[in-house]
Amino acid sequence: MVLIIATGYALAFHLRVRAAIGWVARSPNNGAQAAVLIGFVTMVSAWFHWGLTLILGGVLARELGRRLHQQGIPAHYRSDVQ
Repeated sequence: MVLIIATGYALAFHLRVRAAIGWVARSPNNGAQAAVLIGFVTMVSAWFHWGLTLILGGVLARELGRRLHQQGIPAHYRSDVQ
């Protein structure tokens, strides 16, 4: 179990994956789109690596919250994370 989480963490914080997260985080225009995007990305990543899904969902939610806040777009961060 620890190996799954550790490899998921290593994959989620790889430079190319971080760049992809930044690219994906630019696309939503409101909080609802951000919540759908987080759900979709985590469901797709679950097909590849279960540990990556756990870490990637949190990293993507944090990055989306940061981007939406910088753009002045209102979003309910708790609903995006859950």
